[in-house]
Amino acid sequence: MQLTQLEYLIAVEKYGSISRAARELYTSQSSISTSIKTLETELGVELLRRGSKGVHITAEGQYILENAKIICRHMDDIKDVRGRVSGKIRGNVTVGGDGYCCMNILGNTAVNLKEHYPDISVALKGNNQRQILSELSDGSLDLGIFQINQFNEKYVRAKVEYSQLTSWDILKSHLVVGVSGQHPLYGRDQVSLEDMMPYEIATGFVRAEDLVYWSLFCEMRKRGYTKSITCLGDVGVSRLYTIKRNCIQLVPRVSLDMTNPLFSTPLYPIEMDQRYDLKYLLVYREESFGQPQELFLDEVLRYLEPYQDTE
Repeated sequence: MQLTQLEYLIAVEKYGSISRAARELYTSQSSISTSIKTLETELGVELLRRGSKGVHITAEGQYILENAKIICRHMDDIKDVRGRVSGKIRGNVTVGGDGYCCMNILGNTAVNLKEHYPDISVALKGNNQRQILSELSDGSLDLGIFQINQFNEKYVRAKVEYSQLTSWDILKSHLVVGVSGQHPLYGRDQVSLEDMMPYEIATGFVRAEDLVYWSLFCEMRKRGYTKSITCLGDVGVSRLYTIKRNCIQLVPRVSLDMTNPLFSTPLYPIEMDQRYDLKYLLVYREESFGQPQELFLDEVLRYLEPYQDTE
């Protein structure tokens, strides 16, 4: 077995076809096909199923692929032995997040890490929770951050455990009402759902189907709420919409704390009399964790220290 064979298999999975993998690697299709067929013969299993619609990776191929990615990552570490001996830390870290707050955490962490370790390269990927768990399992991601809540926490933690991943609760927050300084509710310390009834609601979340929002919205509809609920999928757009229409924004407290310094017009947080808790989970696969990944994790925790929910 040769490392090149594993690299070719990874490339086919990454680019979706042998022809594109060949173009990206500046080699011939026959070289990749022959190399993978040789590997199949050595292992005694079929890795790629070839058909009229292209190639598909078999179940056995997926298992080999996951381990191939780990082997290639460790080979990169071995190749960097000169840098390690000289005291310079080099490496690549690939991370994913499932929303503005998570991507903000990862982006700021990447910038801070670069200042201390300029030879560590960080790649950011915006994905949903399902994609993050899938790519952590197959080695495409080193670590991921996503939001969980009181409604889906048990299910998500079971899925993380089933996938043989390691998780860490890195941040706690809760939903608040955000209003501009001109809103009638401005200055209030707390509001009830009844207090929110007269006002249109905006949120930066992509879909109302997120369970914590969905639960709140259903409760309000049950109590006779008839105004519109607008899910804009972007924190910045949602903020501008909230200010322009003088409505209220439902937002995690930590997201408001992170974004307020970035805008000339702040949104002021008001607590709700019903608690909707949120947690941010950092998930990773221990086998793919090296020194660059550990340094990135340390920087994440350092960045989050001022934002921890103490209530």
